[in-house]
Amino acid sequence: MSIDSLLQADPFNNSQINKIIEFENNNELDHRVSNSFIQIQNNYSKHEYSEFNKNKNEIEVYLLLEDNNTIKDMCHIKGEKDRKACNISIVPLKDNPRNRKILSLATSFSLNEMKMEEVFIKVKPDNRNVINYLTNQEYENLGEEQGYILFLKEKEERINIQRKVA
Repeated sequence: MSIDSLLQADPFNNSQINKIIEFENNNELDHRVSNSFIQIQNNYSKHEYSEFNKNKNEIEVYLLLEDNNTIKDMCHIKGEKDRKACNISIVPLKDNPRNRKILSLATSFSLNEMKMEEVFIKVKPDNRNVINYLTNQEYENLGEEQGYILFLKEKEERINIQRKVA
């Protein structure tokens, strides 16, 4: 039995970068993520990069879902500390699985570790597997916007406060 593990990608971890490159190759993706990590290494020391990220309002994180030392899924989280809101983006996988477990794990990570209160996910209308998955996971469907269906998951405490006010 395999055990999935969720990892926050580290742009200074060459072993992870190699796994990301393999993942990008296996799924016929451009090398946007691996190239951006290599560019970060070329422009910053680890300490400089850490300090730079501490002082900015924007948060940008890549999460990796690993199984048996191989990346099986990846997502990008981009948010704002002051608004406590973020967007999760997933890459298209070659095999288009029914279950994109990384979405629920990334949502939990965003709400609990990053202290976000709202998590948004945009999905192309033809991606029925992801739409069904998010619907079954009780994400709120906010309708179509700019050619994507927008889903929302809010922190439970925020929902409970809104119910008391209403």
